[in-house]
Amino acid sequence: MTETTDGGVGAAGADGAGAPDPVAELMGTPAAPAAAAEAGAADAGAKWWEGEPFKVSAEKADAKALSDAEWLANKGFKSFEDAVKSHRALEGKNGGAVVLPKDPADKAGYDALYKALGRPDDPKGYEIPVPEGDDGKLAEAFKPVAHDLGLTAAQAKGLAEWLNGTAAEAGEANAAAAREALQGEWGEKMTANLELARRGFTEMGLDNAAVNKIAQGYGLAETMKLFAKLAPALGEAGSLPGGQGGGFGKSAEQIAQRKHEIVNTAELRQKLYDGDPALRAEWDEIAAFEAERAEAALKAA
Repeated sequence: MTETTDGGVGAAGADGAGAPDPVAELMGTPAAPAAAAEAGAADAGAKWWEGEPFKVSAEKADAKALSDAEWLANKGFKSFEDAVKSHRALEGKNGGAVVLPKDPADKAGYDALYKALGRPDDPKGYEIPVPEGDDGKLAEAFKPVAHDLGLTAAQAKGLAEWLNGTAAEAGEANAAAAREALQGEWGEKMTANLELARRGFTEMGLDNAAVNKIAQGYGLAETMKLFAKLAPALGEAGSLPGGQGGGFGKSAEQIAQRKHEIVNTAELRQKLYDGDPALRAEWDEIAAFEAERAEAALKAA
């Protein structure tokens, strides 16, 4: 211990670590504790990006943006190694960094981006649902288009499902409008005339898909009316050779056989009694044919 000039007592080696600083005490600015000084030195040394060999830029792209140096400071990376580890961990979570295309002409860039988002490697990788009765040709034609557009498998499937639903709704609305129009014109003969129309286009070798194509330009109600009018003519054409034909290309023997089948089959008799539309139209056809033959026989007599 040593005695100070003002009678105070101080520790030997006033400049030593932990020694009191009377001047600082007197002036009201005590020296920072050793621990605080060490922390400050550590903070200063933590700015590894300001020195060699990194020299991360402190320039800002604009007043609101952070500089690279500020960005690093906010991230709290204590070393270059910390930054590298963080980036590699992020890549591991994302399955590798995705680089955005350089410009619209960067096909390789877009291919890489689309693949990362979930686009199949080739158009065959898409599963496109088709409506019942659809031949699937449109779906197959859509696959390469979807691939060129960069659609993911889920996006292409979802779009196809939406389009199918929209087409189904449009078809239902079209059928409802045609039904209302025909009901207003045909009234009680609606069911029988629709059966005539069906038999008419069937006799011509047309299926529903073909008739729908015709109806796209002609209108569904008008198309049904056309085939209902053609049906009797088609039936008469079948009776031309020798006068032996029946309705819709059937011979007299075939019509007689069908009548016998209906009369002697319990299930068919019940359906006819219950008013089954198709069977009722067929029975009316048989009756009309027999009436024509009876009239012709009377005239011949």
